[in-house]
Amino acid sequence: MALSALTGLMMGCASTPTAPPFPLPDPVTPAVHPTELDLLIGGLEDFEVRRVSPALPRLSYVAPLVTWTPVAPREGDAVGFYLSAHAPGANLFHVQAVEGVLGEVPIGFAEAGDGWFGIAAAPVGSPGEKELIVRYAREDGPVVVASLPVEIQRRDFPAQQLSVASRYSSPSTEALERIEREREEIRAMLAVTTPRSYLDGDFRWPRSGRITSGFGLRRVFNGELQSRHWGLDLSGATGEPVRSAGRGRVALTGNFYFAGNAVFVDHGLGVYTAYFHLSRIHVALGDFVERGQLVGDVGATGRVTAAHLHWSLYVGGQSLDASSLLEIDVPEPIPAGPAD
Repeated sequence: MALSALTGLMMGCASTPTAPPFPLPDPVTPAVHPTELDLLIGGLEDFEVRRVSPALPRLSYVAPLVTWTPVAPREGDAVGFYLSAHAPGANLFHVQAVEGVLGEVPIGFAEAGDGWFGIAAAPVGSPGEKELIVRYAREDGPVVVASLPVEIQRRDFPAQQLSVASRYSSPSTEALERIEREREEIRAMLAVTTPRSYLDGDFRWPRSGRITSGFGLRRVFNGELQSRHWGLDLSGATGEPVRSAGRGRVALTGNFYFAGNAVFVDHGLGVYTAYFHLSRIHVALGDFVERGQLVGDVGATGRVTAAHLHWSLYVGGQSLDASSLLEIDVPEPIPAGPAD
């Protein structure tokens, strides 16, 4: 599944027919960094769905109880998976590490409560039944593989007709070079999967504004379909607060051609949220932020026509609907605190 193009646009944001707004990486497989399971079972290179051997023992030790939220995920959603023992209060006996895939998209897991928690991507364009495969390693036995189907609902995305002013014509050669440099910077950031979770509870809205442009909206500029809106736009006046939707570490800040002043927060396990068009940034690279902590102020920087917040979500390099995070039940406690 190709990585989606990232835009910094909303109702009133402008685009260009010659270059995808604030583009993301070209289609590649997101990097998977060594984990504890990597060491236990000798590498992840054989854990593509098509290579999982049916001969591996399935549910041969303890069958985890697998639940997910949202309960009826749609294409473009993030999906939270929780693995726990069937018996209340028990744990997944001696399980040392867990990994999984949904369809062909990898899922990172971290210990949470009496089990393990991870967030997966259901990319746009991938409706239908997907196989969830979970593989977990024990200290006293072989790797165990569990499999079950997960139905991803089809989603209809509306279209928006826009007339683009001449000042938003094709970028200059110099601007295109800048856009490409920024593309590479973001590509490098999203390729890093932190092998732990920073989360300590459910996600929250980054601000209280109304939604002015939804995720996946098809943008028709001057009568031609040119782009899709890969974020969620929330209304706001310049200077109003923007807060981190969840606990995490600031992975990138800067001023970008399309996104303007932007903050990217790494929540661990390949989950990133981003906040665009800020008038002011209140955090720095490497800062550890709590859920609800101020990260910036609403603004109109970058390729926009009015002040607002553009809120984006990426899981495993895929652009997803950030509002789907609000439907995920994040189990508590999850190991908290900055990474060493």
